[in-house]
Amino acid sequence: RGLGSGLSVAFFSAGLGYYYTLLGRDDFHQEGGEPPGRWVGEGAARLGLEGVVRPDELHNLLQGFGPDGAEELVSNAGSPKRRAGLDLTFSADKSVSVLWALSGEEDRADIEAAHQKAVGAGLDFLSRHAVWTRRGHAGEEFERASIPFASFFHTTSRAQDPLIHTHVLAPNIGVREDGSTSAVWNRDILHHKLAAGMLYRVQLAYELTQLGYAVGTDKKQGFSHVAGVPKELTQAFSKRRQQIEHQLRETGFASPRAAGVAALSTRDVKGHTARDVLFEKWRDEASELGLSQDSVLQSVRHEADKSQPASVDITSAGLLAALGLATKQASFWLHDLIHQTGKGIAHGTVTARQLEAGALETLASVETIQVARGKRHTLYSTKSELEREGGLLQSATGLTERTGPVLAEKTRKSVKARHGWMVGQGEGANAFDYLTNTHGRLKLVSGLAGTGKTSLLRAAREAWESGG
Repeated sequence: RGLGSGLSVAFFSAGLGYYYTLLGRDDFHQEGGEPPGRWVGEGAARLGLEGVVRPDELHNLLQGFGPDGAEELVSNAGSPKRRAGLDLTFSADKSVSVLWALSGEEDRADIEAAHQKAVGAGLDFLSRHAVWTRRGHAGEEFERASIPFASFFHTTSRAQDPLIHTHVLAPNIGVREDGSTSAVWNRDILHHKLAAGMLYRVQLAYELTQLGYAVGTDKKQGFSHVAGVPKELTQAFSKRRQQIEHQLRETGFASPRAAGVAALSTRDVKGHTARDVLFEKWRDEASELGLSQDSVLQSVRHEADKSQPASVDITSAGLLAALGLATKQASFWLHDLIHQTGKGIAHGTVTARQLEAGALETLASVETIQVARGKRHTLYSTKSELEREGGLLQSATGLTERTGPVLAEKTRKSVKARHGWMVGQGEGANAFDYLTNTHGRLKLVSGLAGTGKTSLLRAAREAWESGG
């Protein structure tokens, strides 16, 4: 899945909880490692969890039991086949991590706080829209719930490069308002991943501009980098990515799945190096590239001084996003609109909540129409797209009613004989006769892959041309 800018989601085994809790330590500044994990969210509060994440409590939850290990919270608690949960990884762009690594202590704390607020924005969206449990006969009834999230803030990669990211472990346990518990309907979290990642980037960009930094925007993902951070530094501090890319070149594969395999096969246990040692190491690496700490920070300040405040009309951006979505996929959900709207605005001037509010305002406008209302979410389209679809259906109806060419039996038999069994018998023959021996200017044929649709159309074309 990689640790790109935004949010990545992956299933994990219960053992990962021990790894993260053992990696966290109170003396990480002096002895290395990462800060201890913290319980966050309403789900944790409902189970009486707060403060530092203890290994035994987390492991019990990942096994499906209560924090003390005594109570079964899900039907398959303790089963080796159950899914322990999801690792929601919120990652800042590498330029943010480089800026953090070369900044002073006070500025580093501000950047960390900006990242944490952005993580909170993404997690808040998921909690309000994507956490559901099922109950009742065959699980037909969906009910909102909350997850006891275990949040682990990390600032280094396994290659000991600066890498600001937070692993939010989401145990596969949903706590309902009445206190009852059940497994989580994880599909909704996966569907809302892109929107939550966009809200994280939007909030991070906003927080960074509030700190006085200038940010750049990419059309594909929105906020992409801190202006003024040299690209050669972001590349030099991306050793994990280089390891994965080297492994892909060695194996000759390039798919996302292959990248995931390469990430696992090249992964080492994260080392324990004191922070002061790492900061000195990172300054030395920058100097080897001819970039001093002062020159990098001066470049960032220069970009911030010359940047002009961006102006964002969130209502217009939302409408443009809705129109764009409708032309590509006909209908869309709220999370689709949030993600699309975020890609079309200059980041740094709106918060995550403002982006979500803008999307909701778009969905309430006269330009968008509800086309289906499900148990959990509503499906939308635009007025113009539905009118266009109506016109297409009207045209299709007219075409089916118009007289079309019906070929002579002699012509059809001759073509069937030349093309053999594909159109001479069974369903192939029925489809061929339907195309060439029934009225109507529009014909619809459905068939699975490999069943001979191309051969059928080739034979039909030959028949039509033979018949003039």
